[in-house]
Amino acid sequence: MSSLFLVEDEVLIRMLLADMVEELGHSVAAEAGTIEEGLCLARTADFDLAILDMNLGSHTVEPIADAIDRRGLPVIIASGYNETGLPAGFAGRTRLEKPFSIAQLAAAITAATGRVPQRSAVEQDDCASTCGDKPTEPFQIRQAARPQHG
Repeated sequence: MSSLFLVEDEVLIRMLLADMVEELGHSVAAEAGTIEEGLCLARTADFDLAILDMNLGSHTVEPIADAIDRRGLPVIIASGYNETGLPAGFAGRTRLEKPFSIAQLAAAITAATGRVPQRSAVEQDDCASTCGDKPTEPFQIRQAARPQHG
């Protein structure tokens, strides 16, 4: 199964998405709710596939998608917009229209992972050597990205 990177600014939606991903047998390697967190994790986290909410506040996730593209990893864009409402930079990507069911999520993951070959160990090492001293242990990243409850 795949490890996923989730970018969603609505905490409850991100938690629901994480639960759905895990119910499908995948793992969540990292989570982010802002462009800044997303960019850092897009460059440093170890994951197989990213699901990105198209809009984070008043910004699109295009910089995060571009960083993931440079790593050769697949991206799913989650959006309430239909295909014609997407910005040009998102054309041709696997899209998940909100709201979506767990079956639609499963189909999108299958579609996205079927398009991009797995990274080799050499490619993974190259990325790790250029990403700096950021934590890359999935548990640490995921716990750091989740809000702390009182």
